[in-house]
Amino acid sequence: VELAPGTTIARTEKVLKEFLESIRDIPSIETIMLDAGSSMMSGSGENYGSGFIQLKDWSQRQGPGESQEEIMRRIEAIELEPGYHVEWTGIAREQRENEGRLGPLLALACLFAYLFLVAQYESWTLPASVMLSVIFAIAGGYAALALTSGTLTVYAQLGLVMLIGLTAKNAILMVEYANAKQRAGQGIARSAIGGAKARFRAVMMTAWSFLVGVLPLVFSSGAGCESRQAIGLVTFAGMLVATVVGIAFPPAYFAMFSRRGGGDEAIHRPTGRLNEKQAAQLTRVFQACRQP
Repeated sequence: VELAPGTTIARTEKVLKEFLESIRDIPSIETIMLDAGSSMMSGSGENYGSGFIQLKDWSQRQGPGESQEEIMRRIEAIELEPGYHVEWTGIAREQRENEGRLGPLLALACLFAYLFLVAQYESWTLPASVMLSVIFAIAGGYAALALTSGTLTVYAQLGLVMLIGLTAKNAILMVEYANAKQRAGQGIARSAIGGAKARFRAVMMTAWSFLVGVLPLVFSSGAGCESRQAIGLVTFAGMLVATVVGIAFPPAYFAMFSRRGGGDEAIHRPTGRLNEKQAAQLTRVFQACRQP
């Protein structure tokens, strides 16, 4: 709280008490500590004040409207005297400042991943077979938040960004193998099926090992468990959906985009056997080169 310069300490304490009475009835708050005369953001002085709010354990506030974000919104909605407003510090302040930026962040992450794949495959269409597999992971992460009445916190957003790389990695294993077989002369359908068969075991091993490894985050408890549970739940659910459902789609996407983008990949395909005319021309070239 920052009052006008020259405000007495008694006036600051009165404003803090009014604020205390406004938030005392919020059931998810465990303790409230107010301090008149100092502020973590502005310094010390009689016109400054601070409030420290401790929420109940995450296991005691699983219902709707009891998350940190909902409590912050209820506090911000409190009507204060003209000229006063609520400000946040620490992680709460970062969460407020980054609110609404998840969409552009996910779009940039997908764009950079797509451009790296374009450079790797030397094709504009083939990387789409990898990036489309990310949709299943993102949908799984959002579904987990919806089913558990969770909120899109900073840690949940971080988990969604991580899912882009985690799921794209599995799709790359299949598409890379299928692309190598197609360049060697196999048909599109055989290359896609071969990539799925050859890399299925490797994809399953890495995916299930990750799912087992992230389980402690999902069921964590104690201090700071809310952040660990958020990132663990989003990554676990997203990876589970991508592994169980989305694993079948990269080979199909590869076949579809290989047919549509044939001009990009056709330059890598062997032309097969030479006909008699081409063989005769090539023989004459070799003979001309051998003459002194």
